[in-house]
Amino acid sequence: MDGNNRDELEIVREENLRLLQENGELRKLVGLMQENAELRAMLGEGRRDLPGNCANNDAAPQKAEEEECPASSSQEEVKESPKRDSQQVHKMGRIVGEIAFQLDRRILAYIFQDRIRLYGITVSNIPQKIKEATSCRSTGKVDEEQKSNLKLRYKCIMDKLAQFDYDPCVHPGFSEYIVNLFGILKERPQPGSEELRQLMDPENLKKMAVSTVPETDLKDVLILLKCLTQLSKEDGKPVFVW
Repeated sequence: MDGNNRDELEIVREENLRLLQENGELRKLVGLMQENAELRAMLGEGRRDLPGNCANNDAAPQKAEEEECPASSSQEEVKESPKRDSQQVHKMGRIVGEIAFQLDRRILAYIFQDRIRLYGITVSNIPQKIKEATSCRSTGKVDEEQKSNLKLRYKCIMDKLAQFDYDPCVHPGFSEYIVNLFGILKERPQPGSEELRQLMDPENLKKMAVSTVPETDLKDVLILLKCLTQLSKEDGKPVFVW
C-alpha cells in the first residue's frame, strides 16, 4: 500500500471516529429528551391527582368539576381548622402552666400565711425568704420564734407533698420551667361556665396534660397536678384559686 492509500485510510478512520462520537452525543441528547418528556407526563398526572385541582376539562361533566373544586366557604373552613387546633393546644399549654403556678402559690400561701403579697418569693428561694422575713432590716436581729414557725410550716408541707413524689430539690425549679415554657391563663373563665367547670376537674386537667406535655416532662407535671389536687382537698378550695 503506497503513501496515498495510507493517508486516505487514516482520514477514513478519523472520520469514522468523529461520526461515532457524534452518534454517542446524539444518543445522550435523545435520552435526555425522553426523560424530560416522561418527567413532564408524571408532573401532569400529579397535578390532575392533587385534591382541589381546578384545571378546566371540557370533556368532564360540570358536576365532577364542582366536586373537584369545593366551595370557597369549605376551603376557608379547612384553612381555619388547623388554626383552631393550634389555638386549642396553646390554651391547654397555658392550663398546664397554670397548674404549676397555682401549686407554687398554694405552697407559699401556706408558709407565709400573714403575707398578702408574695411578689419576689418562689418555692425555690423559700429558705432565703424565711431568713429575710424574720430579720429586722434596721438591726438585723432575727425573730427566732417566727423563723421556727415558718421553717416548721415549710417542712410540714414538703413532707406532705413528698407522699406524692414531690422533690423540693427538683420540682420548684421544674415548676418555673413549665410556667416559662407554657405561660399561664391570661383570662379567668366566667363564673358558672362550662370552661370553669372543666378547669376544676382534676381528671380533665390530667387529660389536657397528657395530650399537651412532652413525654419527657409528663411524669413531673402529673406529680404537680396530684399535689395541687391534694392541697385543694385539704383546704376545701377549688383547684384553681384566683
